[in-house]
Amino acid sequence: MARSVNFIPYWSETAKAWSISIPPKLSKTGKRARLFFKSKDDALQAASRVKEQHQKFGVSLASMDPIRLTEALEAFKRLDALKRRSRRFGGKR
Repeated sequence: MARSVNFIPYWSETAKAWSISIPPKLSKTGKRARLFFKSKDDALQAASRVKEQHQKFGVSLASMDPIRLTEALEAFKRLDALKRRSRRFGGKR
């Protein structure tokens, strides 16, 4: 069973900021990433968002850049429109 990813904010003394560490398999660059925040609350919110994204979409979404995500969204919108049009004209459901 795979280990679950833990995003626990920690205080970085060198950066004088709260930080969360993103493992390589979840970062957009494929390398370890560290995100820095002024407050612990901001770091906790970001950690929650990253964890939720990972739980919903897994590694595949993290590896896609925003342009490809936008293209995929447009493709799904077009497919949905075709389905609706097909149903109006007696196509399969």
